[in-house]
Amino acid sequence: MRDTVVLLAIFRQVTLEYGSCADQASLQIKEAMQEFIRTHTENVRHQEMVIRLLENNLYSDRCNELVVKPHDSQDRLRIVALAIHTLVTVICAEDNSLCCPLKILIKDEKLTAKETTFVTEIRKNFNLQRDDSSATELQQLIFNIIVRAFLLGVAVFNPELAKKVTKASHDLGEKLWNILDKDIKQLEMTTKTRDGIYLIHVVLARVTAYQHAQDDVLETGTLSYEDWESRFIAEFIDPIVQNQELEMYHVNEVVENDRTNIVMEHLQTPEPMLSLVDHRRFSERFTCLSEVWRYKMRISIDSVTTFIQRSGTSRYQLLREFFKVEPVLRVMKDLPKILLLQRRLIERFHRCIDAKEAQNLGPGDIARDDTVHDHSAGEVANGDQNDDKDVYQLMLCFLSAWNQVWPKSKRHVTLVEAYQQPLNIDYCNLATFLPTASGISTQLVDFLIRTHNEFVDTYCRIRNQENEENILPSSVTLTHLVAYDLDKDLLPLIQAHCHHIFDEEVTSATFNLDSLERAIEETFVRGRPRIEGTLPKLMFREGSRSLRVFQEIRAKVKQERLSRPFKQDILLDLKSITDLCDCLAVVDIAIGFLVSTGGEPDTNIIEYLAESGINLPKEQRSQITAKARHRSLKHILDLWQLLGVERAKRRLASEKQDPFEGIPEQFQDIITQEERHDLLRSLRYVDIEELISQLFEYIEINLKTSNPDVESFDPESLLFEELMRYMKQKQHHNRGLRAMENMKKRNAGLTLGKAVETWILAVKYQAGIEQKSA
Repeated sequence: MRDTVVLLAIFRQVTLEYGSCADQASLQIKEAMQEFIRTHTENVRHQEMVIRLLENNLYSDRCNELVVKPHDSQDRLRIVALAIHTLVTVICAEDNSLCCPLKILIKDEKLTAKETTFVTEIRKNFNLQRDDSSATELQQLIFNIIVRAFLLGVAVFNPELAKKVTKASHDLGEKLWNILDKDIKQLEMTTKTRDGIYLIHVVLARVTAYQHAQDDVLETGTLSYEDWESRFIAEFIDPIVQNQELEMYHVNEVVENDRTNIVMEHLQTPEPMLSLVDHRRFSERFTCLSEVWRYKMRISIDSVTTFIQRSGTSRYQLLREFFKVEPVLRVMKDLPKILLLQRRLIERFHRCIDAKEAQNLGPGDIARDDTVHDHSAGEVANGDQNDDKDVYQLMLCFLSAWNQVWPKSKRHVTLVEAYQQPLNIDYCNLATFLPTASGISTQLVDFLIRTHNEFVDTYCRIRNQENEENILPSSVTLTHLVAYDLDKDLLPLIQAHCHHIFDEEVTSATFNLDSLERAIEETFVRGRPRIEGTLPKLMFREGSRSLRVFQEIRAKVKQERLSRPFKQDILLDLKSITDLCDCLAVVDIAIGFLVSTGGEPDTNIIEYLAESGINLPKEQRSQITAKARHRSLKHILDLWQLLGVERAKRRLASEKQDPFEGIPEQFQDIITQEERHDLLRSLRYVDIEELISQLFEYIEINLKTSNPDVESFDPESLLFEELMRYMKQKQHHNRGLRAMENMKKRNAGLTLGKAVETWILAVKYQAGIEQKSA
């Protein structure tokens, strides 16, 4: 404890002076401290820390955030002071204390295997907002701030290890500073006081004063990170949080006696305050001043939940259930906006954009029409710039809701690694917001609706009521939801049922739980319906490429084959790969709408799209060849196959792109030399163009990752047997089936896992590249 006090005294009396003097600290104070250290060397440990504090050189090549600079703001200095207090507390702690796991981060010697394992656990939990902890939100937040404040000090003494823990590729100090600053602001919001940071200092003071039992020796590696975190919170944080009103009262006393504080100086002037001899009258005047409220504990959600727990009664079931899901319910006010965003995006991009295109577009790009025209095949609804700005604001609303909810939704949804963290709109792509079947937009809405319905069911069970009213998601408004604004609605309601008690020793608050429960029920809960119904899903353009879709089109519109001369004319007109892709995109869109609405076989494809509400950009219409434009719906599947094969061939010829995208590795096995020889010989006896076209369609429809049933295809099954089965399903002509039968006999060893290589070899044979080998 003595070492901690000495180091903190140096920081307060010397290091902080660098903030008021442009060049150096007060020489008199600095010399006095140096003389003290020289004469008491045996009593002063941690010499390196002493020197760094005296010289104000708490920095490394990766972090200079702890250096006190001239004219630093109070906001900056309070974070510096917190980081220094945390660093000093851990450095001076006993080796067998609960601070031991943190001390290993600043060790000079090589870490042991157990210590390395614990560092790995710290790294895993650094950015993780755990919802499986028994700690309250406030307790968890205080613990995170202490760990991250210490890591800011580690960035000075052991920057490489700090970089490893935080996964920061650069700007290590800046990243840690920003995270800590964000956590402190969250603490202020949670405690509803600007001075919530004082609680951290009180916790650190408890750590310093902690006297562990002789047999309470913590050996790093014998305790998991979660167990250590639980013990730390229980020993140091929980007693402070449970008695935070009393702790803040003691802090208020210190602040009140601080003559450098403007408010306290005003309160302690001879006129008029000191003329009030009666202490009760002084207290009344004191608490009526608005300035003093920043120096006392304000009411928060934790305040009322703690009070309910301490009530020692099984009553107030509704209040208990309400506050159990309150962190999710506070986001419910954004649900109508998120549903509106989904409708806007579906109207604009349904079947009009590929997944890859959506990943290449940023949220800001949709506000620029030319960008959308370049990347998507068309627009269903032509919105003006104001609509685009509205969509951008709705996206910001979505991200705000997601960042509050995702840690609590992890138990209910499976998230890819990219979404297991808070999201920033600057690093998101359009695909993040699209309501696809597996997208996080759909998962967020599903989770919010499920939470709402479960709470409504719980309420009905508590009140012995039956709720027979249901509403569709498309009709949801705020009046249908258990929704509120935390700061404008819920907290004022709680304040209205709170009674403050002031006396000479402590400031405390009590709640009228009966009236509070009644008010919450009447204001937010009663009469809310369940939300039932299927949410609309956005389908990417490639979603129209499936066996089911093609079968339904053949059932609705009888299909005919294009003649080979006409196919050649179409391909000759498509001189660039861009023209080819644009033409194929239009066909994809038409297929997507045709499977839903049907159409007349002789209807022109472009006219059909116009009748369906698809207004293609002028540039795209002009790029579609005249011959392709005048094709009718009865040729649409053959036209799709023609354009798809040609695009794959041109990609293969460029040697820069794969002919197929999104093919799992199990279907890209290499063909052996013997199989290659047999295949090339058998290609002499088949219609090579027919084989290439049919095999392309099979691969594109069945073997892509976009096909939800792709895992059902066995790579070890016989390739041409599977191709024949597929051709029979679409009622292919007998001549083509006989040709595939011959290929099956001549290539008995070729499996489905070699489908892509077989197609590539057939294309090269057709182009004359492999004919010599045959």
